[in-house]
Amino acid sequence: MKILALIPARKNSKRIPKKNKIIFFKQPLFMWTIKLAKKIPEITDILISTDDNQILKIAKKSGILAPWLRPKKLSLSKTSSVDMAVHALNWYEKKLNIKVDGILLLQPTSPFRTKRTVKKCINIFRNKKCDSVITVKKSSLNPKILAKIDKKFLKPLFNEKTIRSFPKNIYHPDGSIYLIKPSILKKSKKFYGKNALPVIINSQKESIDIDTFEDLKIAKFYKNK
Repeated sequence: MKILALIPARKNSKRIPKKNKIIFFKQPLFMWTIKLAKKIPEITDILISTDDNQILKIAKKSGILAPWLRPKKLSLSKTSSVDMAVHALNWYEKKLNIKVDGILLLQPTSPFRTKRTVKKCINIFRNKKCDSVITVKKSSLNPKILAKIDKKFLKPLFNEKTIRSFPKNIYHPDGSIYLIKPSILKKSKKFYGKNALPVIINSQKESIDIDTFEDLKIAKFYKNK
């Protein structure tokens, strides 16, 4: 089985300026993901998609594929991760003439994902009947306290009847790992298909996704523990 690991590292970000290359414990944030991916033999190649010259140069020195700067039209805040991934996949298949069985999206904002979890996702993808594998965490959603603002007044979003029937096994992607068949990615325009299998992450540390300064503060706290 051939797996292409794809690391998206855009230059700009809305909440934390130059987020992907901030120094996080003596190294740029994106390097945490590169170093982890290089430890996993099941990964055939590692490719970084970036519009940042500095990130590109560092990635090249690390020994991974860093062949080009991402086109400007794929570097906007509104650009979807799927469009970025399909662009990288098409280049890889055409330029290197290699067809892969899976695209493994590893976002730099999850520095604490573990080798064990990545290998677990790959093993499930290889051995189970599925088209994608995604890491998820249990949602803290509580229907009893959810409310909406209606004509300036706060009103419960759910009534007693709907609260009783509200499902308890609600999970959402933690942003750490997405592994999907290339054909499903291109067809569905999503990082999970109709037959997606979850890998539940119970560790708060591992499921951290750095998107805000508050997330960064929490991540530093966990690293120091």
